[in-house]
Amino acid sequence: MTLRTQLSLTFIAVVSPILLLLLVNFYYYFSLSKQEDFLTKLKSRGIPMTHLLLEKQSINEPLLRRIDKDTYTAYSDRRVAIHDQRNNLLYDSGELDNREHLVPAFLITLTLLDQIGQQHEVALKDSRHLG
Repeated sequence: MTLRTQLSLTFIAVVSPILLLLLVNFYYYFSLSKQEDFLTKLKSRGIPMTHLLLEKQSINEPLLRRIDKDTYTAYSDRRVAIHDQRNNLLYDSGELDNREHLVPAFLITLTLLDQIGQQHEVALKDSRHLG
């Protein structure tokens, strides 16, 4: 094997793992950033809706549904459900209005509502708790 071939193989053996490590690192942090961005935008949609529904007496559920429908966001197809302290459903963003055609990705159970009440926030991914 010539010196040129040995140097080329050594260069490939050293540089390839470094590039692979950088690419995996980039992908991982990009994925985390997208998850955080999604949760931030979902919160920025749900918190004002809760404020409007609970604190503004002149806003009722049909008007809030109209505001929600007319407000375009990148995550308009995501479900926002608002419950009171006694776990009564006050508002659902309407994703489940047509129950024959849509099946929810997860069920909102009393256990989940109790956990949200204790932690103030619970993230789910594929019906699994993230935290």
